[in-house]
Amino acid sequence: MKFITGFIFALIVIVIIVPIFIFKYFFSGAPRDLGVKYTPADYTQTHEKIGTQVSPLASSASVQDSLQFSGQKESKVSLNSSEITAYLNSDKYVYTPLTNVQVKINPDGTGEVSGILNVKNFITYVSLTTPTADVQEAIDKFHISANPPFYAKGAVTVINNQVTFNISQLEVGRIPIPQNNVTENQGALNDYATKKLNSIPNLKVRSLTLTDGKANLDATVPEKVLKAEK
Repeated sequence: MKFITGFIFALIVIVIIVPIFIFKYFFSGAPRDLGVKYTPADYTQTHEKIGTQVSPLASSASVQDSLQFSGQKESKVSLNSSEITAYLNSDKYVYTPLTNVQVKINPDGTGEVSGILNVKNFITYVSLTTPTADVQEAIDKFHISANPPFYAKGAVTVINNQVTFNISQLEVGRIPIPQNNVTENQGALNDYATKKLNSIPNLKVRSLTLTDGKANLDATVPEKVLKAEK
């Protein structure tokens, strides 16, 4: 159960694909505006920088087959807040758990993320790597019954596919989560994120750092991704 809770915490915290810790009370409404603006050109530029070819799958693809990776290529890029935000909001994956996302990389090396958690999609997305019964147990435990806005601030580094988060602030529905709750779950968060990263074929992140308002990635990435789209 501790592993599932750590995974829920991870989804809220950061944009890699994936992780989350949900508490009992939720409020509707728009997520916090971080002031990050973007254009279609930002998405195009990010897609070209990373270099992975993304193609749609038939909508009838099963959940387990809804994401498929093949090949590999080298990618060494620096992405600003607008580029990352544009890339995430252009994602058409049918089970994407986060929408209306903004990511802001600060000059001091911290990052901020806000958005909306789609609970139904979250359950399906988690089932790709975790038994659905365990996911439902965690959801029932925390009385998840809405699609809440969220906000998180902190730092992240990845060295040789080992993920380390340092979360300094977390809100769900504009309610601040006590720092002691955040701290006690960071180990589970790091473990889950690392496991998730290593589950993607041909992905080797030599380093990911946040510096000078940019996310800097040095990695081997899949050459092609097939995904079921909306």
